[in-house]
Amino acid sequence: MERVRLEDVSERGSSNLAQKDIEGAAGEYPVYGASGYIGSAGFYHQEKAYVAVVKDGAGVGRTMLLPGRSSVIGTLQYIIPKENILPEYLYYAVKNMKLARYYTGATIPHIYYKDYKKEVFWLPDLAEQRRVVGILENVGKIIDEQQQELLELDQLIQSRFREMFGDPVKNEKGFPVYKMCDIVEFQGGSQPDKTCFEYEPTEDNIRLIQIRDYKTDKYITYIPKEKARRFCTADDIMIGRYGPPIFQILQGIEGAYNVALMKAVPQRGRKEFIRQFLKQDCLLYYLEGMAKRTAGQDGIQMDRLKEYPFPLPQESLQISFETFKLQVDKWKAEGQQQLEKIQILFDSLMQQYFG
Repeated sequence: MERVRLEDVSERGSSNLAQKDIEGAAGEYPVYGASGYIGSAGFYHQEKAYVAVVKDGAGVGRTMLLPGRSSVIGTLQYIIPKENILPEYLYYAVKNMKLARYYTGATIPHIYYKDYKKEVFWLPDLAEQRRVVGILENVGKIIDEQQQELLELDQLIQSRFREMFGDPVKNEKGFPVYKMCDIVEFQGGSQPDKTCFEYEPTEDNIRLIQIRDYKTDKYITYIPKEKARRFCTADDIMIGRYGPPIFQILQGIEGAYNVALMKAVPQRGRKEFIRQFLKQDCLLYYLEGMAKRTAGQDGIQMDRLKEYPFPLPQESLQISFETFKLQVDKWKAEGQQQLEKIQILFDSLMQQYFG
């Protein structure tokens, strides 16, 4: 076994394909983008399996193992394995590098092969590579299954909601209808001056919750307590006020929150029923259709949101749904704990084999 650099075992390749180039195209060869498969074409760029890395924009640094006789669009980087390394082993090695940390660019993040090509990792012989890949694939399958179970529990809650209350827009069950502002008070956040931002917790400051905190905990911001005006807890219903995408229904995080978020405070009805109502696709569709662009961002028009019709069923039905949801949430919490344990095992193995 030896330590090698990425450039010792792979070659860089680039693509000039744009997504528009394959729109409406037909063919048998898959084309991939940052989100995965995006279409097919009558040609391919790579004959054999390879690794692709998102090099521009959202998801920068994300790593994929892709099949031979396929292509990627220009926002992805080909990393083509040489003969001394299996494509699957290369994939796990690159994944372990966490390439997002190499990003540059304030508006559109970029990473470049020239910056991370000297990353080093352990390279055993091909037989040992196959053994390592087999172990990691097996653990990865368990992670995927656990994630699928959590997704199915979410779908179970949604299915139960629709079974009990129907479509909130059509209101087939004839529940009394109120204005949104009669049911929920929306409390906007505040935006402290950036000159008072701090990046270490102390007795005199408090965490400032921002939209980006729901995507990464890499940059946690704190502000002096006297600068905080709006607060949230882990049980609060938080909403993304600006986007894209707007109106993300988010779990609360302990701290103060800024202007890109708002808190939904129930005035009538049960919190878990209201939380699930706000997650309904029909409401999201409505809000996206009436979004107002301000300072280059889509934002919720609060006057129209407050007028949105809100069918409110009798409290006994809400309590029944809440009881059901709390039980499913308990199952989800147990599943999440199992997932975290398996993820720790996977990360430990990755460090053992490549670190």
